[in-house]
Amino acid sequence: TDLSSNMAILQEGKEDNIEKCATEEDSSETVRVTSEDKSEEVKRPNDCQNGEVDTQEVSDTNNCLCFDRTKIIVGPCGMFVMVLPIHVEIESIVGGRIRDLTRALISLYIKYPERLEIIVVAGINNIAEGQPVPDIIEEMHELKELVKAHSILHGHEKPSSVSISTVMYAPRYCSLDVPTSMREWVPPLGFSNRRREIECLNAAIAAMNRSDKLNYMNLHYEGIRIDKSKGKIFHRHNQQIWREAEVRRRLHLTPAHKIKVMQKAVKLFVGGVERLGDWKGSA
Repeated sequence: TDLSSNMAILQEGKEDNIEKCATEEDSSETVRVTSEDKSEEVKRPNDCQNGEVDTQEVSDTNNCLCFDRTKIIVGPCGMFVMVLPIHVEIESIVGGRIRDLTRALISLYIKYPERLEIIVVAGINNIAEGQPVPDIIEEMHELKELVKAHSILHGHEKPSSVSISTVMYAPRYCSLDVPTSMREWVPPLGFSNRRREIECLNAAIAAMNRSDKLNYMNLHYEGIRIDKSKGKIFHRHNQQIWREAEVRRRLHLTPAHKIKVMQKAVKLFVGGVERLGDWKGSA
């Protein structure tokens, strides 16, 4: 998808949205507020907020956290509640790939004029389906180009940003170095170890973020330890951050660890996604 194609898609969506906003009445859907209306009250979705009104000031920027699997944080109607110092909109797609998140952004955010700051936590499902790393990287570039076209279309003085997090070494798809005493961590015969693909993808993600001068979350450090003296990387066998008990089924984080990742994301939003020197936040 090239920039001109994205611009055509966005222009069409912009015209549709102008017509829609002229007649749209308040409903259970989220009411998005433009910069001219930022002092007005904003009504959250009724299914999660029971029609309560959020009176905090709305900025010119939407903070959006995109996940490729189950939500890290949801409202009172979901798993648990976490109080955040800033407003963050979270979109998640169970089993979603990068391209699915791109389509979600087109449907939910790109049709509105506000600048976006986006943190993407995704990629493991692309790895799971056996997609070649160059194709995954291309999907990431397409997402970023779409957001770039959105900023050009709406004349943002400060362009929107897309920070892509590195991919975790989930034991379901990845076997690292295994101590001789940990036989249960030895992969079974026929196990397809995606370690190399994840390493290559993470190297590309880091280079992409550095090129765009963006801070990002190094999630590949979650649940591992590095023995520099031996040049080896191990899963933390005594740290249960995964929801599943069986080693080769471990993919989803526990609720407690999801909160920790969410806190890191909020810290990144607050500290600034754009790189202004080395970021001293979480690894």
